[in-house]
Amino acid sequence: MTINVTEFASISIAAENFDAMLAFYSKGLDIPLKKEDAGEFEYYKGRIGNIDFSLIPNSIAKVKAKENRHQITFRVTSLKQVLSNLVGFGGKIETDAVDEGDRLAVHVRDPDGNSLEIFSYKKDIED
Repeated sequence: MTINVTEFASISIAAENFDAMLAFYSKGLDIPLKKEDAGEFEYYKGRIGNIDFSLIPNSIAKVKAKENRHQITFRVTSLKQVLSNLVGFGGKIETDAVDEGDRLAVHVRDPDGNSLEIFSYKKDIED
């Protein structure tokens, strides 16, 4: 039997600094997040394209990690504007833009210290 993964369906982030993380993702990256009631706790959920995205308080998720063990990459069209937004909402730029041929990529840390890659295809760059 062959098992084939057909798509990436969702990602959840366990947030220590919940308010800062909510601002970073909802305002800094402009991800539309809506408060959800899960009975014992509330969290925020939205969609990025076809992928469900959730931000959950780590007091509920109870993830024990000194640093993230994942790499999330976001494709954007306005690299300069997004980087400015992210810094304004507690992000830290780790690298200058790296020219990777057909795209420019920057590594950023969110308010909890998770590493992210933000990139734009050169053909899509608006700024």
